Amino acid sequence: MLRWLVLMMGAMATLFAAQETPTGVRGVVRDAAGTAIPRVVVVLTDPAGLSTVVVSGQDGSFAFSKVQPGTYSLTARAPGLVSERYDKIVVEAGRMTAQNVQLTVDLSTAAGGLPIEIPICTGFPNGPSIVYDPAGWKIRMHPGDAPLPAADSATPKKDK
Repeated sequence: MLRWLVLMMGAMATLFAAQETPTGVRGVVRDAAGTAIPRVVVVLTDPAGLSTVVVSGQDGSFAFSKVQPGTYSLTARAPGLVSERYDKIVVEAGRMTAQNVQLTVDLSTAAGGLPIEIPICTGFPNGPSIVYDPAGWKIRMHPGDAPLPAADSATPKKDK
């Protein structure tokens, strides 16, 4: 009888251990349109500065399991995208904390460099466009014209 009781207790302990909820952080990396971004480097850093690194899957998902409870920061980065950092991510024991990530295109590196020109009216091949270069946004009225400063960067002159 004692042997049977010991075996039952061992089986129950194994069952409860298998049902234990992992502690960690999980999420999905997406762009502004909601499309999943694969192969993003995601870094989870504890208050002491120790980091763990994973790479998002084909569906943009990532997960850090077996994380100690505490407060962490999470950074996501990929070539051609602006890195994002999320601070004060609280991880509680027995719970997977959800932290999704949204990345945007890094205009300073998009299309292989600067300047970047975006047509305003796609139906007019020689129409106006917006130009982004290291000096900022500008408007080009016709191909070959020098870009004009964007309206918000122009300083009006006062009459004397």
